[in-house]
Amino acid sequence: MKNYLEFPDTSVFKEQLVIEYFKDPTNVYPLETILEIQKENTSPLTVINHTQTKTLLNSLKPLRPNIYGLYIRQNSHTPWQLKYIGQRKSGSLVNRLREHLYKKDARTGAKLELVEKALVDNNQVGIALFQIAPDTLRHYYEVALINKLNPEWNKQR
Repeated sequence: MKNYLEFPDTSVFKEQLVIEYFKDPTNVYPLETILEIQKENTSPLTVINHTQTKTLLNSLKPLRPNIYGLYIRQNSHTPWQLKYIGQRKSGSLVNRLREHLYKKDARTGAKLELVEKALVDNNQVGIALFQIAPDTLRHYYEVALINKLNPEWNKQR
């Protein structure tokens, strides 16, 4: 009995379709930002609008996305730049995006500091969401997307 499994024809995975989806700027949902006054500080801080983002994510939940991209752009006249590709079991994707956008758990490797820096630099933040079925293949596509698109925030530091 062989101890390996080889797929000579990987075209059945339709990687290119998923890659093109994440390259297409019309698939990016811009996230609204608001100025928030910090208790310790009198100067306003630009943050993601939690209410709008929660509404957006909840509206997308029935689609059961399990692959996501984080994007940055300078303004609505400049193109989106893919910064990060991630995956999460489809039922918990909303929680994972919260970690990237509002509250970071140090154990998860969330990109909250990078998102906050982009906002401080007056950039806009956006997300793109995609569903892979069956859900167990999401890891394969995450790796394929990272290898093909080389997002800056996916690089190990």
